[in-house]
Amino acid sequence: MGAAFALVVAPTAVNLADGGLTWIWTPSLPDPVLHAVAEAGLLDAWLVLDLLAASGVPGGLAVVALAARRPAAAAALFAVVAVVSLAFGPSLWYGLTYATALVLPVMGEAPHSLSGSGARCAVASVAAMVDFARPRRWPAYAVAVLFLGYAAGKAAFALQARLGFPGGPPVSAAETENYFLDAATAQWFATASGVLGACVAIVTVTAVGRRVPRTLMLLVLAGMLLAVGGGAGIMIVDGFVGIGVGWRWYHAVLGMVVIGLFLEMVRSYAVVTKRAAA
Repeated sequence: MGAAFALVVAPTAVNLADGGLTWIWTPSLPDPVLHAVAEAGLLDAWLVLDLLAASGVPGGLAVVALAARRPAAAAALFAVVAVVSLAFGPSLWYGLTYATALVLPVMGEAPHSLSGSGARCAVASVAAMVDFARPRRWPAYAVAVLFLGYAAGKAAFALQARLGFPGGPPVSAAETENYFLDAATAQWFATASGVLGACVAIVTVTAVGRRVPRTLMLLVLAGMLLAVGGGAGIMIVDGFVGIGVGWRWYHAVLGMVVIGLFLEMVRSYAVVTKRAAA
């Protein structure tokens, strides 16, 4: 509970310290979307929702849901803020912290299912955390959230016919003109790949995934790992060393997190399906 509270408070504290509480989503909202919201008469409601998210209200409600042993409600609140925030650069830290907090409802389910004293539950929880051979479901959920955030960011730029990603290095007009695809088309393809990636991540921890041939699924995951690892690797090298792309150190940290989560998702799937086959 304390970890969830700290993760919720941290980005809000940074926001407050940086000149006072400000909107976290609206400044990067694509103009067509912003105009559509305004024409629908929902702009005031959107601005209020944005400020509520900036002040940590959804996160506070998620912490309350955790305390009330409602992990599904907590996960939904964390996921909504994480996905929208990851799609828009200025709120990147909200996205990272809320995506991290998303794993807490999943990890918190195990102790409630155990019988016996609180001490036995605590011992079992610690044992599960240090058992590295044990498969884990939460990395798949976290990867799915990251993929959806990627898809949302790409969709935002597709609406503006721009290459790149919100909060990432700017892409010049010359680079956009010389790209082999139209900018909007390329971004919609990237959006679709993000949604597909999220679906595959969820499949690895569901009954549907158990019915897919293990070899085929591992090949799909290996191909995704090459693609994700390649992109994240560029972010890491450019963020920490600098190769001229324009990624910053915090993008590099995000790249390391993404690779680690993806590897753990693949490992957990391999362990579970190997046991089932045996």
